[in-house]
Amino acid sequence: MGGNAIEKFILIGDHKQLPAVVLQKESDSKVQNLELNQINLINRRNSLFERLYSIHKANKKSLVWGMLHKQGRMHPDIALFPNYSFYNSQLEAVPTIHQISVLEYKSFGDNNPFQKLLATKRLAFIQSEKHKGDKTNKTNTYEAKITSKLILELHRLCILNQLKLVHYEPTKDDSEKDKKISIGVITPYRSQIALIKREIHDLNIPELYNISVDTVERFQGSQRDIIIYSFSINQFYQLDFLANNILDEEQIIDRKLNVAITRAKKQLFIIGNPSILSNNLTYFRFIEFIRSKSGYVNTKPEDFLKGNFIIEEPDTDIEIGNKIYEPDQAFAATFEKLIIQTLKAHPKTQYPNLIYGYDHDFNRMNAIEYGRTIFDQGTLEHSSMEKVNLYCFYNMRKHYFSSIAIFKSFDDYFKFAFSNSSNRITFLDFGCGPLTSGLAFNQHFSTIPNFHFSYVGIDISNAMLTKAKEFSKTELFNKNSKFQFVNSLNGISENYWDSIFSLSNLVILNFSYLFGNLTKADVETLANKINNLIDKYPLNKYILIFQNSSIEKKNRTYNIFKKLVSRLVSVTEPKTETVVYRNGLMSNFDKSETVFYEILSN
Repeated sequence: MGGNAIEKFILIGDHKQLPAVVLQKESDSKVQNLELNQINLINRRNSLFERLYSIHKANKKSLVWGMLHKQGRMHPDIALFPNYSFYNSQLEAVPTIHQISVLEYKSFGDNNPFQKLLATKRLAFIQSEKHKGDKTNKTNTYEAKITSKLILELHRLCILNQLKLVHYEPTKDDSEKDKKISIGVITPYRSQIALIKREIHDLNIPELYNISVDTVERFQGSQRDIIIYSFSINQFYQLDFLANNILDEEQIIDRKLNVAITRAKKQLFIIGNPSILSNNLTYFRFIEFIRSKSGYVNTKPEDFLKGNFIIEEPDTDIEIGNKIYEPDQAFAATFEKLIIQTLKAHPKTQYPNLIYGYDHDFNRMNAIEYGRTIFDQGTLEHSSMEKVNLYCFYNMRKHYFSSIAIFKSFDDYFKFAFSNSSNRITFLDFGCGPLTSGLAFNQHFSTIPNFHFSYVGIDISNAMLTKAKEFSKTELFNKNSKFQFVNSLNGISENYWDSIFSLSNLVILNFSYLFGNLTKADVETLANKINNLIDKYPLNKYILIFQNSSIEKKNRTYNIFKKLVSRLVSVTEPKTETVVYRNGLMSNFDKSETVFYEILSN
């Protein structure tokens, strides 16, 4: 009598996936009682599972909690992103049969790009954009039509391969389960759910009418062989609704995205607007990851629906049939000395497959976050300078050659500007990184007799500036070129400006891959400083270079910035160019870049 009715209980769950839906505001559910706060009851929205985990997670040797590491749902190609991004590389395949098997489609239409995409890709991203006919931001007609087109072609592909596309997950005792392919569609808005269902109904194939189209919250706990995820966002503000973030073990976990990805067993097809999604770091990393796996379909939605798209083959030699940039001997030797030899010297490096002891996917995704990491913050795996060296290894060369491509495209324009300023050139490099654009500028125009310039490298990362200083001290530069490295324009004294602008200069304002990391307040401050510079030294010729990944094109913050520096206007229409450099060791993703750029001037 009086004893515990239950001697022991075990809670099994995943706090990195979605919690229960709570309608109450977080402020209303906050616990004010200090005694309850001491036992980690801080907010009534948090489950008992989350609360107990948060109390004990710091003790890795604790016997009261543990983690299941084996997962039997996702094929490893799909599991790789959530494993590295959300689970600290702790997930392992069981493996189940479908985790080690090839896709079931042995036949597909030779002239049908849809069927080739569906039959060969585990993971794909299909571009969308706002449809002019949509009256609300919560629907996207392009994405609804792409979803129904994929379903239609999957239905035909299954018939061709004696399979059946079904809306449910077959049970284990279903004798026909090996012949059935289950599919589901996830999208965030009720209005988009209705639009997709209508598009599916318009296919007039009754067996497809019951395909589940629902929100990620309602899909949690279920699974399908194939998941189609329609992001269906048309404005930047919708990004806030789309995510459900927590911080755990120094990782930002987007629980909604985690649930959506981990519903898929065999294939995952993503449809969304990359220019908007890339403004969120997690979605940017996810898109870049898919690109690195040759799953990015680079075409406009109306062209995709017509079948006018190319499927990238991961093993195809991109150096064949393309215009290839060759590194000059001086740059190649300098890069080898400062970067490659540094990486090779590390005891954990097994060059070229493991750098600092980690594979390329982990390094790109977790160490440098595809170029958007905070470089001055080291991690358990990498120091700040190691992160910079990894950035140089994966990104610097393709960005170097994208800058070379811009200078080559506008060669005559720049040379004319040089002569008008009597070769008095100041290069202000915003987000300079390891001196990438400065090196490209120097190498492209170095054949001009006695070519030199004043260079100001501006970067918030001290580790990046350290590497930039290393490159600036090499023999690549004319001894008359002068260098200054600062964290912001505020770090440059008025005396410096007065000294170099005593005579009119050509002032190049270079912005490469910068605006994705800036807030609205950042760009307003930056624009004010640029305008003040133009006001104080009006005799200078100012040329602004903007370059970015073609996926992002003009970031939201760049559009704001451009409006604020209204005296700088476009010289030509913006351009897009694919740049490839020769390197037999690097993947296509690492040695090629499709760059979007434009030139502004006063």
